[in-house]
Amino acid sequence: MAHEHQPVRAEHVISLIRQGTGGADYDCLFGHRIKGTGPFAEVLKQRFQLSCKKLGLKMGEAPATRDDLFRIPPAAGDQFGLFEPNNF
Repeated sequence: MAHEHQPVRAEHVISLIRQGTGGADYDCLFGHRIKGTGPFAEVLKQRFQLSCKKLGLKMGEAPATRDDLFRIPPAAGDQFGLFEPNNF
């Protein structure tokens, strides 16, 4: 379908996939499939690292979680209040 509407863009996307998988359309090896190889994969890695740095995120470290944003869900059959926030 992409070939019909935007053939040039489809070929470009397929080219980028091939650049990240060593020339193949698909790499079924588990470690290779996730990491990718080649110059385009390296550019994506650098962009991701730069974005993490800008956002103050550390690689391999999960951000702090907040449990104050959660509340006990209503029991089955309970009616929502009209003026309570976040009624969904």
